[in-house]
Amino acid sequence: MVGVGPNGSESSLARVSLVNYYGYTLLDVFVKQRERVVDYRTQWSGIRPENMVNAVPFEEVQKQVAELIEGRILLGHAVYNDLKVCNSIFNI
Repeated sequence: MVGVGPNGSESSLARVSLVNYYGYTLLDVFVKQRERVVDYRTQWSGIRPENMVNAVPFEEVQKQVAELIEGRILLGHAVYNDLKVCNSIFNI
C-alpha cells in the first residue's frame, strides 16, 4: 500500500504478489494509482516512484487476481484486509 489523499493518510493498493504452495510466483505486479501518491511508504512497502512507471491499471490486476484464485483455497496473513481492495469481485 502507498499513501494517497491528505498527507498520504489513505491507503491505496500499489503491488500484488501471489505465490503458490511451493513458493513459485504466480503474479507480481505494481498497480497504477488513480490518485497522486503522497507517501510511497518505502520503508515498509519497498515501493519507489520508479516502480510505478510501468504499473498496470487496477481493473486489469483485479481481473488477473480473480482468475488466478478462482476455485482455489487462499491462505495468507490478514488476507481479508488485502482482499477488501478487490471487493467488487469478491463477496467478503
